[in-house]
Amino acid sequence: MKNFIIIIFISFFVFKNSSQAQGIEILSGDSCFFYTSINTQDSIIIEILNNVNAEQIITFENIVSPFSISDNEISISALDTSFVVVYFNPTETGIFNMDLSYEANLLGTGNLIFQAEGTLVELSLSDDIIVMPAIPLGETSCSSFNIFN
Repeated sequence: MKNFIIIIFISFFVFKNSSQAQGIEILSGDSCFFYTSINTQDSIIIEILNNVNAEQIITFENIVSPFSISDNEISISALDTSFVVVYFNPTETGIFNMDLSYEANLLGTGNLIFQAEGTLVELSLSDDIIVMPAIPLGETSCSSFNIFN
């Protein structure tokens, strides 16, 4: 009988511990931004699950420019989800990285690594070749084309 009670206690402890092994879980959200033209903004929505049967406050740290976040601190009800938006707004060209760390007040820590590239504005023409007619010296000629951004 004594061994039976010990087995039940151990089983309960392992089950409870494994269900809250990760107090905070990232459910969705890609951590890679597409190429983003300078002085424009791109964003990624991150869904976060609180696996703890109590409200948790999650704090985000290590936010570096040109990245920003919608909320530096969020509160998630017990066994519920919430969303955070990560923004990328480059002011110069280059590859940028951010190691965003998060910590819950009860259980759960982690890092999200973001990578993005700031690029120049991409332009394209309606036609690859512009053909001008032959004209005598001193004359003018016009041709039109479209530039797309």
